Amino acid sequence: MKQVNLFGELQETEKPEPLRKQKFKTMQQIHGTNNNEICKTCIHAKSIEFAKVYWKCELWKLSHSSATDIRLKNTACGRWEQK
Repeated sequence: MKQVNLFGELQETEKPEPLRKQKFKTMQQIHGTNNNEICKTCIHAKSIEFAKVYWKCELWKLSHSSATDIRLKNTACGRWEQK
């Protein structure tokens, strides 16, 4: 790829790498799974109410983004604790 520099000369440049979106890992990917339980029965599952109810895990990043929402029917992670 060629580009004109500040002095009007053609200069060879490297092709920039495309930007990558950050992919969040789930608690199950980090801590393994507890196949006998679901997130709904865990003490760390908390609801946050705005216009509707959003479920978050206390052990995970708490943000206002849908990227950190949890599904209550998911298989529990290895850090699951009884309510």
